[in-house]
Amino acid sequence: MNDEKLSKELEELSAKAEIVEGLEESFNGIFFRARGYYAFQEEQELQLLYEDLEKFELLLEQFAQLPMSNEEKVIYGDLVGFHENYKEVILPEAIS
Repeated sequence: MNDEKLSKELEELSAKAEIVEGLEESFNGIFFRARGYYAFQEEQELQLLYEDLEKFELLLEQFAQLPMSNEEKVIYGDLVGFHENYKEVILPEAIS
């Protein structure tokens, strides 16, 4: 029984680590692509930015399915807020 519990916890931690790594990559990609688009006005950079935003959102949805500590819930809420604000307010204003 104890081994099963440890195995499940290890599986959850592994899943969280994988998702967090993906979130980090997408988050960095969002800013990299945004800078590229703002600097060079290349549509390809904007398309890649939208892809990174979509990937970020999907990873947030996956993370939401896992058990979270109180600290993780706060961080998750901050990331969701960032995503919504960036996608719905900041980006539309910046590209208009």
